[in-house]
Amino acid sequence: MGIYRRVWASAWVAVGSVPVFFGLLVAPPAALLCAAVLIAGSRAVIARSTAAQCVGTGLAAVAGVAMLGWLGPAALGVGAFALATSPAVVGPLVRAHRRDRLPAVDLRAADDARLWAAWSESCLALRRARTPAEQLEIVNVRQAYLDELEARDIAGFQSWLSSGAHPTAHPGA
Repeated sequence: MGIYRRVWASAWVAVGSVPVFFGLLVAPPAALLCAAVLIAGSRAVIARSTAAQCVGTGLAAVAGVAMLGWLGPAALGVGAFALATSPAVVGPLVRAHRRDRLPAVDLRAADDARLWAAWSESCLALRRARTPAEQLEIVNVRQAYLDELEARDIAGFQSWLSSGAHPTAHPGA
């Protein structure tokens, strides 16, 4: 997601620089400065933001007002597109997609080989999890896999545990 964030920011700086430049020629700079200060100050009071976040908000406000001055109502569409492709919107969608890739296995109907494979695959999903809530969800699924595997073959399960319990090595392999 870090690469996407950098590419997204670079692309929007490049795309937005032209209308912002021309917008600064059209809009009075004093009005832009007032808008930036007002919006950055509001963010500082309402959200208790850091100074860097307030400066970023102020710069975004200047860019938005300048773009609005040059493009008119079309600037709202550009802003909406920038927001829709922003890392804040795309990130949760990507994480939700990753969560969907966790193997869905019916514990009672699956054979041992499928359960071991699902447990091994869930190890990768756990490594990709970004939030504690995602990690907890995956850990709970993994625990259910292990409980079912232990109930089916206690001796094989104990043997696997004593051999180091590696995610890719299991008695069913």
